[in-house]
Parts: sequence; C-alpha cells; structure tokens
Amino acid sequence: MGIETTSETVTTTAGAGPRAEHTARIVGFFPGLGSRSAFREHDPFTMTSPAVRDVLDEAGSALHDPRPGDGVRSSAEPPRDRLRRQGWVGAAFLAQSIALHRQLQESAAAQDTDLEFAAVTGESFGILVAAVAAGSLGLRDGVRIAEAFTPLMLLASEVDAPPAEADDAFLSGLRRHLPRFAPGTRPVREPAHVIALTGDADQLADLLDHLAAAVPTTDVEVHKRYSWRQVNVYVREGYTDRFHRLLEEHPFIEAEQRKEPTTFLAHASRMHVVRDALSSWMTEQDIRFHAPPGSPWSRTTGTGCSAPPRTSATPCSR
Repeated sequence: MGIETTSETVTTTAGAGPRAEHTARIVGFFPGLGSRSAFREHDPFTMTSPAVRDVLDEAGSALHDPRPGDGVRSSAEPPRDRLRRQGWVGAAFLAQSIALHRQLQESAAAQDTDLEFAAVTGESFGILVAAVAAGSLGLRDGVRIAEAFTPLMLLASEVDAPPAEADDAFLSGLRRHLPRFAPGTRPVREPAHVIALTGDADQLADLLDHLAAAVPTTDVEVHKRYSWRQVNVYVREGYTDRFHRLLEEHPFIEAEQRKEPTTFLAHASRMHVVRDALSSWMTEQDIRFHAPPGSPWSRTTGTGCSAPPRTSATPCSR
C-alpha cells in the first residue's frame, strides 16, 4: 500500500482520553494481483497482533472451504484444483493486503500517530481491496468475491474451463451464472501476450487509432492506459508475428512483453459476460457495497467497483 503523508500535532482537551500525539493524513493505494510476489519470499505476519490475527482468521473462515487464519498465509498449501487454487490466491492476497493495512495502523499507533485516510484506491484487483479497507464492503464479502473472480474468468476460457461434470459444488455454483457456451465460443480461445507500448504521445495515439480501425479486439486490445506515453495491450498469441510486422511501420514505438501469454484477460471488453456473471452471483449471495462509514456522500463511486447503497455491483469492471 503506497501512502503520501502530512503530519500535524493533535492537542488534547480537558477531560478527554489519551490521544495520539500526531495525526498523519494519508492516501492508501492497493496494487493488483501482479504484486502478490511481495508475499512469496517472506511471511510478513510471523509476529502478529491479535487484531491482525483476527483479520486472517475472519478471512480464512470466509472461504468456501473454511480454513484457519494460517490458511491464507503465503506459506499455506493451496488447493490442488487449478481453478480453486487461483481463487484461493485472490482471496489470500486480499486478506494479506488488509492485514498489512491493519498492521500499518497499529505500527503508527505504537509511535503515537493516528492514521487518517483521506482516501483509499487501488489498481485492478486492488480496487476490491480498497473497498474493504474503506468499509464499503465487509472483509468476508471481499474474500468471497476474490475467491470467485478468477475462477469465473477461467471458466470463460477454452483453454482452462474443465468439463462441467468435473466441477465441485463451488465451481458448479459459479458456472450457473455464465451462458451455456457452445464448443469454441468462449470469449477467450487462446492465450494473449501483454505488451507495453511506449513512445511519443502523438505517435502512440496514431498507432492505437490504426489498431482500433484495422485490427479486431480479439487480436489486439488495450489492456491498460498508464499515461499518454505508455499503453499496455493484449496481443493474441496467434497474431504475434503479424503484430510485430505492423510495429515495423512505427519505428519510434518501443514494445516490451510484460507478461507471459495468459488466458486471464480480466480487462478485455469481451469479458463483460464474466463481469455480468459475477454481478449475478453477487446478487444471489446478497453481497452489497455501501457508502463508507462517515462518508458525506449518499453513494460511493469508482472504477466500476462501487455502487449505490443496497445494490450489488461488479468489481473491477472497466
């Protein structure tokens, strides 16, 4: 979680209880699943407080197959089934991120500093974590969404989706919210590279205009826009050679592979069918987003990850 801080001294009033000497007004930022490697090399919770332990325990108990708190640590044994394993990865990452959020608050308090979050936000999957940190979504519901999100995406992939008869109860319950795909009609039919395109803003815009006009989004589609000078795109594996030949006509644009070929195309427009399925599943599960506690607004807004109170929403839908 990234933060920007300012600090001011907090005075106490007569008769008031003890207060921290300082208040730090900060902004919290939660990264996406690509940052989960930060938890692989070490376990940041070897020395946990009761509050952090409570986060991990609650998260573990919210899994479809409940586990103790140790079951969402990076060192825990993941499920054997590939789709269930990917769901566990998302749920564990969310739990660990919220535990770090809690640990940061406790560390600050130990130094007589209150953390006041002016805002929390996130990138990609981190938007869901931010909703939990802000109080727009409960931890248990955040874990449940995180556990369902990736398996639903992979059920829409020709490469990854197992036959329906191989589903356990959890996957069967998710699959019911997807359309009945005829063979060869799933949104993802082969893996895609994630390629970073960087260069002069005008030249990059010209390339993107050409791609939008001449190349189907099933072959090349914008993945994320980081700035006027960098855009990441999905490139279908079978289209890679033609894509590189096309880039020869734009010699001032640099291309760099950022991710090995993947079928997890969460940001692709064609995956709206999965986002709709997730929204339907959330409605069935009575999972709702709400205005953050103490918010002056009657509804929350965001990048497709928040919704008016007492309605369901699909996270990370843009």
